[in-house]
Order: sequence, then C-alpha cells, then structure tokens
Amino acid sequence: MKRLETFILVILLTLIAPLSIFGQEYVSVIEGDLASLRLYEPNGKPISIETIDINDLQLGTILVSGDEPIILETSRGDIRLFPDSILILDEVSATSTTLLLIDGSVTAKTTQGTLSIITPATLYELDRAGEVFVTSTRNEERVQSFDVAVRATNLITHKTTTIEALQELELSNPKLAKRTLAPVEAAAGRIVRPARIPAKPGAIQWTVGLEFVEEAEEIKELVRSLPEKPVVLSPSVKAMPVVKEAVAKPRTTLRDSAPAPIQSKGTYGIEAGYTLTFPIKSASYWPGHRLEVKPFISYNSLALRLNVHVETDSFTAFDTNFLNLDPSALGIVSFVFGIVDHVKVGYSTSPFYLLIEEGGYPGTQLAPFIASTFPSGKMALYNSITIGGFKLTTSFDDLRFTNIINDSGSQLGSTVLEYTFGGSYPMGIALGTLAILDSQSSRIFKAELYPVLELSFPIINTRLTQFSALLLASGYLPVYPSVKFEEFFDMNSTYFFPNHQLGVGLTVNHKPFNGQIMASLAKGKNHLLLFNDIAEAHDHIDHNGFIDVYASGTWKSKNLTANAILNVPFTKEFALATVKGETQDADFSQIGLTYTADVFHLSLGASRVGFLRTLKTAFEGGSLKPLFYGKWASSFLEASYTYKIFTFTTRLNVPIILNNQKPSVDISVKVRFDGVF
Repeated sequence: MKRLETFILVILLTLIAPLSIFGQEYVSVIEGDLASLRLYEPNGKPISIETIDINDLQLGTILVSGDEPIILETSRGDIRLFPDSILILDEVSATSTTLLLIDGSVTAKTTQGTLSIITPATLYELDRAGEVFVTSTRNEERVQSFDVAVRATNLITHKTTTIEALQELELSNPKLAKRTLAPVEAAAGRIVRPARIPAKPGAIQWTVGLEFVEEAEEIKELVRSLPEKPVVLSPSVKAMPVVKEAVAKPRTTLRDSAPAPIQSKGTYGIEAGYTLTFPIKSASYWPGHRLEVKPFISYNSLALRLNVHVETDSFTAFDTNFLNLDPSALGIVSFVFGIVDHVKVGYSTSPFYLLIEEGGYPGTQLAPFIASTFPSGKMALYNSITIGGFKLTTSFDDLRFTNIINDSGSQLGSTVLEYTFGGSYPMGIALGTLAILDSQSSRIFKAELYPVLELSFPIINTRLTQFSALLLASGYLPVYPSVKFEEFFDMNSTYFFPNHQLGVGLTVNHKPFNGQIMASLAKGKNHLLLFNDIAEAHDHIDHNGFIDVYASGTWKSKNLTANAILNVPFTKEFALATVKGETQDADFSQIGLTYTADVFHLSLGASRVGFLRTLKTAFEGGSLKPLFYGKWASSFLEASYTYKIFTFTTRLNVPIILNNQKPSVDISVKVRFDGVF
C-alpha cells in the first residue's frame, strides 16, 4: 500500500517540478513609436494601447505600424516591422516561428527552430537559425537572405526557389531574378537592437523632445557612438508675414530621449483576509472565523502564492494549516499543498506549462466525462508539455488529498497524449486515461482506470472558426488492489470489451462561443460524466442507461462568461435512465455565469441530477428550491467589490445535503499590498 502511495507521489512531484529546459514564450515591443502603432485582435477588433501589456503580446495579434519602424523581441529572436506594414503573430514555439506579412516589409531573426514568413503570394522558410528580409506589397515581392539559405514557394504554382546567404530574389519579376547583396545593403536590412548605454550621473544629460545628446568630458571615448549635434545654418532673413510658431509637443515613444526605464517584470506583496462564516440550518449558530495571510511573488511566467490561516468558531480551540503534520506520505504532501495556494510555471502556449490552484481543468478530451466542481478548497494540478505536434496533458483534482484522508469521496486524475498531424488537414488523435481513486481508512483502497481514445476530423479549420467531427471510445480497467484485465478485454465477451463506450460528436470553436455535442452507446461501468460534485458526494452514480446524449457550451466575452452542460442517459426502451437503487432520474446539468468588471465581480453556479423532471415540476407550479438545494443538487452565489486595496466579498454556499454538509454564508474582507521589480 505504501509503495503505491509513494509511486503516485513521485509521479506528481515529477510533473510539477519546474523544468528549465522548456523556454518561456513571449512577444514584447522594445523599440518604436507607440503613438503610431495600432493593434487588433484576431477577429479584427481594435485593441487600445492603454489597456494592453505591450511586453506580453498574445499570438494572433495583428500589428499595423505607422510612420516609424517597430522592433519586437520574442523568446526565439527579434522582428523588425517597417513603416506602413501589417503583420500577424501566428506562432512562436520551441520548434518554429510563423509570421503572416499581409502588407509591407519585415526583417525576422530566429535564434532557435525554423522560421516561416507567409505573404499573400509566397511562403518563405528557413530551416535553421538565421535572419531574412521580406517585402510584400501590391507592386513588389522580394526577399533578402543574410546568413542562411531561404526557400521561397509560390502559393499559386507551388514552385520552390532557393537563394543562398547574401542573395536577393525579386519575385515580382516573372524571371525570378537573383542578385548578390553588397555588404552595405545587407547591413541596412538587418535588425539593429536599440543601444542600451548605462547612464552615469553627470555624464550624459538626456532631455525630452531634443534629437541630440550632450557629452561630458569624462565620456569623450563614446563620441563616435553618439549622434552628432545638428549643424545650425546661418539664417536667411526675408520680409515675410509674422507667424506665431506653434510649440512642438514631445512625442511619446517607447524609447524617449531620456533613457527608458527597465520595464517591471515581477510583482511581490501580501494579501491578508478575514472571513466570517454564518451557518444556515445548523445545530450551532455560532459563526466561524478565519484569518489568513497570503504572501506572493511573480516574475514573467513564474508565480507563487502561499497561504497561512487560523480558524475557530469558539475562540477556545484553533485550527491551523501549518502546525499539525501527518507523518504519512499522503499527510506530508497534503501539508505542503495546504500551505501552497497558487503555482504557475510558463504560459498556456509555452512548451511547458504548469498551473496549481483551486479548481482545475480536465483537458479537452476528458470534458464529456468530467464536470468541474465548484470552488471547494481543492488544490488542482494541470500540466501540459508540448513538443512539435505532440502534447501531453496531466491533471489531478486535489493535491491536498482531502477526500482520501477524510474518507469522504473519490479523487480524480487523468493523463492524455495528443498528436495533431501537420499539413493542410490537421487531424488529431488523443490517447489517455481517467483514473478514479477510492479511499478506506484514510488510504487509497481502490484505483480504476477508464482508457480513452479520441479522433478529431476537422471540417472547417480557419483562424476564426474550427469545426470538427469526433469519434470517442473508452473502456474500464481496475488496477488496484489487483489488475483485472478481463474487465477491459475478454475474448468470451460478445463485443470483446465487457465495459465500453463508443461515441460520435461535433465540436465548434468560433469566438466568443465554443461547444460540443455527443451521442454514445454505453455498457457496464462506462458512461459520460462519470465525475462531478454530486457523483463525488454519492460515491459514484451508476445508472441503467444505454445511450448518453451530451451537450456543452461556453460563451466568453470581455466581461461575461456563461457555460452550460447537459447529459441525458436513456435506456434501451428510450426512457430516462434512473440511478441504480434509487427512483431518481440520472440526467445531469450544470450552469455557470461569471461577470467581471473593473471593480465588481459576480459569479453563480448550480448542478443538479434529475434536472429535467425537477424543471418540469417547477414549470407546473412546483418549487424552484430543488433545482439548487437538496440531496441531488448544489449551488453557490458570490459577489465582490474592490475599492483601492480592499476587496469585500459575500458568498452563499449551498452544498449537497450529505455527509453533514450545511448551507452557509461567508462575508470576507481582503487587503492587498504589492510592489513591482
């Protein structure tokens, strides 16, 4: 038993170890005139310069330069966008960088992986690190290679031409004329990063609005690197009408004549909060008190927040998360992640991404099997590793092992390996498993796997819309305390798989909406939505369903996010399936709504087993209460308001009426002090 627990802990700790071999992906502007730069979302919606982090541009952003060039810094190299040009940041990954040049000129330099620049007429490719200049306008199409060979493929005729280093290819000429670049031409096209000269007090005086610098005696050796003073010519006086000269306003740029301060990349600080909990329908009416302190620090893609709290309901006995330590393996891990409140390594688009926080994301392929639970103090893990077309996703619902230690339900883990084929038809294949762990005497008593295979066939695949057909198959395999392979595959079974599920469906992603529908045939232990908060409270929900019909959808705009899930199982007679041993219908639904503004936040959610019959009863004049409260329902409502450094929150918790859980109201206030570095 201890060997199994140790094995599971080793796997989890391996997954969450920050791996420095995976780079951090970012795109930032380091030189250029912000006043002339225009940004747009992939759907064409303008982005205000004042509201975007110019040091963390998102992939898919459309950049339109003005009268001045723009220099971008990425994790794989630099990009110089020339004046009056339009560029789309399509991909920046560990293996490749892809840019879409709609109009104008660009120089791109990559220090790792391949580089592709796509214009309306041509695809330019570098197989290794190098630098290239491309111009694509209505009247001109040409490329200059500075240090490595470049392949140019005509997107209409598919003819490929290769040019060597220090060569230029003129594609607007039908003869595809090549010529050798002079060193001066090559130097003019290359990217020159802005000089960063450290300022000495009294050595250089930079003044806003001027176009030259004044040198002091002690730095005469730098005179060659500084721009010359303008030559003042003798004025020629003529009789002309007197015109009052307008005062020139200094132009705001990323690099003014004053040395640009280093942009803050990190934050640090502390949050302190007090929560007052009032129980509802409880034998005790004494409120609970909770005091917590959360120090935090973040730098670029790294973030860490800790949590130390003390709580009591009588002021005679106190409970903390930092004094009591269970010496068992699960107890030690639970103790550590009881103090850890948030961990982030990388970005969601990085080759390595790790997120540990309350809540969790099961992964796309497992979405039909899992409905996310409402915030409940669980510390979930989500990890993704991407290498080329491969992506490995791993998740675990609670690193604090609350249900295992308290014998209060199951725990959930999953791992999925995806591969997306390249080329013009990006078909996807995913193979993984869902793992459900049951407890007894505060130990892992049983482990069951639900292997999953999913195939995705794109029907529409554009930048704004993805529409695909899905084929899904799953099985059942107990692995602890003993492996029962005959539950997964049995030659004596009619269909060889005594426990199985086969589903077909459609998925669509067209911002701001994405959704999925699926119909599946199930037998034995398998059915959709195996894991949700109600099934967890009831220690699994089995039913006599033969066909599952599943639908989910999410609408996400700038301030509003709404999601809904509905799964309806039918018997062979096409009647609503019922929970085994109960008269309760087995259909499941969940809704969620979140509204976030500058200082106000509102969220609500509700889950219900037997939703359709309960809703029908409510429409016929019955009570609405069973939709949100009872043995087969759970819900919550939360609102918060932020005023300067203070945040005031009120939350209504309505858990499932099992395991001595009672509704409660939380009233809390939080204060935050932070700084940047």
